[in-house]
This record gives sequence, structure tokens and C-alpha cells, in this order.
Amino acid sequence: MLKTILMGTTLTAALWGIPAQAQMQPSPEATPETTEATPLEASELRAFAVSLRDIARLQQAAQQEMADAIQEQGLNPQEFQQIQAAVQANESVPSAQSDQYNQAVSELQGIQQAAEVQMGQILEVNALDMPRFNELLTQYQADPSLQAQVQEVLQQEPAQ
Repeated sequence: MLKTILMGTTLTAALWGIPAQAQMQPSPEATPETTEATPLEASELRAFAVSLRDIARLQQAAQQEMADAIQEQGLNPQEFQQIQAAVQANESVPSAQSDQYNQAVSELQGIQQAAEVQMGQILEVNALDMPRFNELLTQYQADPSLQAQVQEVLQQEPAQ
């Protein structure tokens, strides 16, 4: 169920390497009514800030692990992307590269699944659910004041 929820989220997009600039754009359905910051309780602000920090660290680690998995299969990221484009276009791929690609994809799926579980655990530890986190993330992306509040909380929060 968590995987289904996450598939459309910014978090999963980040894991698959969509540029940060694209992730930071509010969703098309976000209107001024949905992105206006509502005052947060201090505990929810802290929970969001810590979750955001921990998930960003998780994403960075997962992206590195994915890059390593691709290279362990004898491919560089550009080759992987070229093969992926060929596979998606139903073009033929040499057998050796196809095997390398399939092994890398299998490993990437495992890394993504593990990261999704860890994201769920981060949110659970911080008493947030995915819909509320995504709501706060949308507000965060659109509200410089909330961004400043999160930074202030994180400066006071011990690094883990």
C-alpha cells in the first residue's frame, strides 16, 4: 500500500533522479487556497522538519546506491539511460547489455522498495502520515516563511 501511495509523490520522483527543480514546482492542482500556510503547531513543524531532513538524506543515499548498482553491472549511467530508452521504445538491445540492464533494474527496484519502507518508518517515527507530509511539503515549496521556520527548527535540532 505504501508503494502505491508513494508512486505519485515527489519523494519517489526524487529517488528516480528527476531534477530537483522539477520536484520543487507545486503540483498543478495546487491553488492558492491549498498552498496557503496554515499555522503549524510546534510539534508538527518539528516532525515535518525532521522528516524532511531525514528523507532527503535517505534519498541521497538511495541515489548513490542506485548509481553504484548500475556500475556494478558494468554500465555507466548514460549507457543505462540509453538502454532504458531503447527498451521503452521496443528497440532491440544486444543480449549482453540487456542482461546487464535487467540485473541493474532488479537491483534498483529492491533499493527503491527498501527506501520506500524507510520513508514510511521515518514518517511513522515522527507521527506523520504520507498525505499530511505531502500537504506540508506542498506548503513548504510555496511558502518562504515556512521554509525559514523549517531551517530554524533544523538548526536547533541535533543532527542524527
